[in-house]
Amino acid sequence: MLLGALVAACGPAATDDNVLFPPNETANAEDPSSGSMRGTVVVYMTQFDDDTGDKQYFLRNGKNETRLYFEKDPDLLPGTPVRVSGVPLNDGLRVEAYDYEAEQGIGVSVQPLISGTPYKPRSFGFVLVDTGSGVNLTKEEAQKRLFGTNPTDKSVKQYYNEVSYGTQDLTGEVLGPLTYPMTKCDTTGLARTLKPMLGMFDHYLWYMGSRNTACQFSGLAEGGQPSRPTNDSWYNGSAGCVVLVQEPGHNFGMMHSSSMTCTGMTTFADDPDAACTHNEYGDRYDPMGGACNHMNAWQKVFEGWLQKCNGVKVKSSGMYTLQPLELACDGPQVLQIPMPKVRPFGRSGGGGLATVENLGFYYLELRTPRGFDSTIRTSPTVLVRVAEDFHDRTDRGRHTWILDMDPATRTIDGLGVGKSFTDPAGGVSFQVVSASMDSATIQVTVPNVTGGATCLDEMPYDPAVPRMCGGLVGPGGTVTDPGVTAPDGGAAAVPPPRVEAFILVDADTDKDIRAVEDGAVLDLAQLPPNLTLRVDTDPPMVGSVTFRIDGGAPRSESIGPYSISSDDGRGNFAPWMLALGAHTVNATPFDAADGGGRQGEPFEIDFMLTRSDPPAPATGLPDGGIGVGAQAGTLGGLTNAGAAGSANPPLGAGRFDASVPPIPARQNGDTSGCACRVPGEGVGSAGTSRTWALAALALGLFMRRRRARRLR
Repeated sequence: MLLGALVAACGPAATDDNVLFPPNETANAEDPSSGSMRGTVVVYMTQFDDDTGDKQYFLRNGKNETRLYFEKDPDLLPGTPVRVSGVPLNDGLRVEAYDYEAEQGIGVSVQPLISGTPYKPRSFGFVLVDTGSGVNLTKEEAQKRLFGTNPTDKSVKQYYNEVSYGTQDLTGEVLGPLTYPMTKCDTTGLARTLKPMLGMFDHYLWYMGSRNTACQFSGLAEGGQPSRPTNDSWYNGSAGCVVLVQEPGHNFGMMHSSSMTCTGMTTFADDPDAACTHNEYGDRYDPMGGACNHMNAWQKVFEGWLQKCNGVKVKSSGMYTLQPLELACDGPQVLQIPMPKVRPFGRSGGGGLATVENLGFYYLELRTPRGFDSTIRTSPTVLVRVAEDFHDRTDRGRHTWILDMDPATRTIDGLGVGKSFTDPAGGVSFQVVSASMDSATIQVTVPNVTGGATCLDEMPYDPAVPRMCGGLVGPGGTVTDPGVTAPDGGAAAVPPPRVEAFILVDADTDKDIRAVEDGAVLDLAQLPPNLTLRVDTDPPMVGSVTFRIDGGAPRSESIGPYSISSDDGRGNFAPWMLALGAHTVNATPFDAADGGGRQGEPFEIDFMLTRSDPPAPATGLPDGGIGVGAQAGTLGGLTNAGAAGSANPPLGAGRFDASVPPIPARQNGDTSGCACRVPGEGVGSAGTSRTWALAALALGLFMRRRRARRLR
C-alpha cells in the first residue's frame, strides 16, 4: 500500500499527532543540495478562484518542507515515510526515484449504522487571524457557524453530526484575533508562528480575517485519511458553509466531488476520456463540490459512516430498495452497479496534476428534503454518480462524478420516477420504479453476471430482512426528522425554489463563461470586456429572484433569465456596472412575482474584481461600442447609466452557502472606481462630469447597436 500526506485546497500545515511516524525534530535530514532526502510526504491541493487547482508534493522533516517535482502524479497517501533522490532545484527537488515503506492498516470498525459506535470526537481550534486588513468575522458569529447548536444555526458541528449519523462529533472553541502580517502567501509560517500561542486541538482552522490578495485561494487544507486525519486548514476571508465543511473534509481524506459534461447533450459516454469534460467542483449536491448538502454515499462509505448493508453491491438483475441517505438506517442507502467495462477518465482542468481514475461502477442514492438536504427542491430524487470501487478508511480518497440525468436543463438532475438509464455500451440499465420520502424502488438489469448481491462487508444481502430507519441525528445523539411530508402522508410537499449557481456571462455574445464560486477573484484583463452574472434556479423558471449587492437595496427580477444587470426579457444582457474591489452579492428566490409567495434560501457569494494590466488609453469610442460602468454613490446603490429598453435595472453578482448568514461586506480593495473602461479615463476613475457623460453616451450606443444587430 502506498502512503503519503495529502493537503487539499480547498498549503502547508503543521505536524499531525495521528501520523504513524510523527516528524522527528532531531531527525538526520539529508541536505537537499545532495539530491537525497528522507521524511514524510505532504501533498497540498489548492483551490483557486477560477475553479482550477494545483496539487503540490512536499517532503517534511521536522519543521522543514521541501518541494518535490514528479514527472507524473505518484498518487501517494498522507504520512508516508520516504527517501527521495533526484536533481536539486532552486525551490526543491526534481524526483528521479523514491522508496517508501508499507504500513499495517488500521482496522475498520463495522457496526450496524442505526446504532453504530461513534468515532473519537475531533476538537477544532478556529483561529481568527489579522493578516493586515482586519477581521470581518466576530467571535460570536464564528462560534455560531462552527459550534452552534440552535436549530437555525446550521453549524459545522451540526453538519458533521447529521451526515455521519451521530458517529463523528466535533468540539472546540474560537480563538483570537491574533496578528500575523502577511505580504506573501506564507500559510506555513502563519501556522508555525501562531500555534505555540494556542492550546492543543486535533485540527487548527486558520481564518485569515479579510481577503488577502497574496493568497489566490478561498480555502486550503492538508489532506489525510479517515483513519489518520491531518491537522491544518486555511480560510482566506471566506466563512460560508461549503468552505468550512470542505476543508476539514480534506483533513479527513475526502477528495473533491466533481461532475462531467459530455458531448451531444448526453449523460455519459462509452469513452468518457474522449467525449466528456471534467469539472473539479461541479457536484452541486455535495460540499466537497459546491453545495452545503449531505456528502455523497461514496464519501460516506469511505469515512465509515455507511457500513454493512447500508451499501449493496449489485451482482444480478432484480428489484432493489433504497432508503433515504439523510437518515440513520440499517438498510441499503447506496447501490453499487457494475459497468460492463472499466473506463479510464483523465481528470484535468482543476485540482493540479492530471490523473487518470478508472470508472467501474454506478452509484445510486435517494435524496429527500430533510436537514441539510432540505434545499434540494427536486426531491425525492435518485442521484447517480460514477467512480472507482469503494475505498475504506485506511485508503486514499478518490473523486466521484455526478451524472446529469437530464442534460437538456441548466441544472444537474437526478433520475425521476419512471425514468431509466442504459449504459452507453448497452446491457446494464436501471430504472426508478417509485420514489417517496421513505424509499425508492430501483429495477436493475445486469446481464452476464452471476452470484447474489452482497453488503459492503461482502456478506450476502437478503432483501427479505426488515430494514428500519431512525431520524436525523444531531449533536449529543439527539434524533429528529424535520422531513417534508404531505398532509395525507403521501408524496413529499414541494420545497421552495432554490438558486443553484451564479454564472458569469459575456454580455456581448450572451454566452456563459463559467460558474462563479464563493471567494472568486475575477481578473478583468483575462475576460471579455462586457460581463454580467445570472443565476440558475431550480426549477428553471421561478416566480422571482431578488438581488442585493454589497448590502444595498434589494431589486427583484420576475422574468427569466434572472441576472444582476438588465436584459430585455429575451436573454439579451446589458453589461454589469461594478467597481474594482470586493463585492458581496445575495440572490433570494421566491415562487411568486416581485418577491412574493414562499421564499427559498438565500444564495450568497463574495468575490473580487481585479485588473492585472493597466488599460491602454482610449482615444475615442470604439466602432463596436463599449460597455461602461459608473458608480452611483456607493457599491450598494448601483444604477443603470442608460440601458434603455431593459427589462430590469442592473445589479451585481455572487455565490453562496445558504446555511450560514452572510459575511459582512469587505472593506479592503479599491472601491472607488469602475470595473469597465471609460474612454479617456481608464480604470479606476471616480467619475468626473465628462466621465459620466461619456459613460451614458457609450452605454446608450452599445445597447442601441446590440439591439440593431439582433434585429438584423
